[in-house]
Amino acid sequence: MSRQLHLQIAALLIAVLGADAARLLAEDGQQEAPLGMGGKQSETGEVPHIIHHMHGTLDMLSPTQKRLRERCMELNPKWEFKFWDDVALRDFIQLKFPWYYKTWSEIEPLIKQLDTSRYMLMNYYGGIYLDVDVECVTPFDSLVAPLPRHAAWMGDFPEPMFLMSSPGNAFWLYALHRIARVWRHHDAWHSTGPAGLNAAAVDWVRRQGWGVLVPWLTDRTEPEFHEWVKTKNNTVPWYELSDWRMKLEELKSPEQGTMPKIWYSATGINRRAGMSDDDVRGTPFFPVSATLPMPTTHRVGFVANELLDPPGCGGPQLEACKEGWCNTTWPQAYVVHHCLNTWRGRIGTTRRLG
Repeated sequence: MSRQLHLQIAALLIAVLGADAARLLAEDGQQEAPLGMGGKQSETGEVPHIIHHMHGTLDMLSPTQKRLRERCMELNPKWEFKFWDDVALRDFIQLKFPWYYKTWSEIEPLIKQLDTSRYMLMNYYGGIYLDVDVECVTPFDSLVAPLPRHAAWMGDFPEPMFLMSSPGNAFWLYALHRIARVWRHHDAWHSTGPAGLNAAAVDWVRRQGWGVLVPWLTDRTEPEFHEWVKTKNNTVPWYELSDWRMKLEELKSPEQGTMPKIWYSATGINRRAGMSDDDVRGTPFFPVSATLPMPTTHRVGFVANELLDPPGCGGPQLEACKEGWCNTTWPQAYVVHHCLNTWRGRIGTTRRLG
C-alpha cells in the first residue's frame, strides 16, 4: 500500500470512527477498510422499506417461523423482503465487505458470525432486520415515517432481534470493529449480542459525544398507545440514561446546542432519589460533542422496548401465545419476540459459513 493511500485511509477512519477507534483498529492489526467502505447514505436519510430475515435456508424454518414471516409480509405489502440464507450471506459479505471478510470468517461459534452479519446488512442496505421468531403486529409505516433521518435505531435495551437503520450509518462500522477486538474474549451475549451491542452504543456516544443522540418520535395519537409507551415520545428512551447508569455532560454555552430530553424509568427515578450529590457527580457521563451538529452518518436512536419486546422474552403471557399469535396480548406493539430460540442448535457449534 502506498503511503499516500495509507494516509487517505487513516483520515477516513478518523472521520468516520473517531481518532480513538482508528488507533485501536491499527493497534489490533485489523485489515484496514478501503475508501468507500460500507454502505452509502441515501439523500433522504429515511429508513428504506426493506425487511431482512436470516436463517440457514428457507427449508430450515419451522412451521411457526414460516407463519410468522408470512404474517410480516401480509402486514407490510409495500415493503421489500430479503431472505438471507448461509450462502447468500457469505457472498454478500465477501463482495460488499471484503476488508472485513477474513475477520468475519474466523469468528466462532456461528451465532457470533450471524449477529455480526446483521450489522453489515444495516450499514449497507438499511431497513429493518427481524429474527425469524419475531411476530409483526402493527405495520411498520407509522413507525419509520416520523423518525429523525440518517440514524441507526435499536431498542432502548438493544437486542439484535430487531434493528433498524438508514443506509450508510457509521455506527454499524464501529460495532464491526469492536467485535473484531472482543469476540475471542467474551461470549455471544457480551461480544456480538445484546450486551455487546449496548456496549458498542455506549462506546460510540462516549467517543462522539451526546450530539449523536436523536429522539424517538411518533405521530400516533391513540390514547391507549400513549398510555402504553408512557411519556417516551420525543425523548431518548435509552436505559443507560433512563436508569441513571449514565448522564449527559451539561452544556457550557448555548452555542453547543440543545440537550436531548431523557425518559426516566421507574428504576431510574428510584435510583436518583437515593443518590447523594456526590453520587450524582460520580455518575459516568457522555460528553458534549466537540462540534455540533454532528455528521449525519453518526446518529443513533432508541425505540421504546414496549413496541419491540413487551414480554421481555419471558413470563406466562408469552408462554401462552408463543406458539400461536401474540397480537391480541400486546396490540400496541409493532413486533413481539416469540423467543423460540431461533439459533438453538446453531449457537454452540463452531461450524462456519465460509
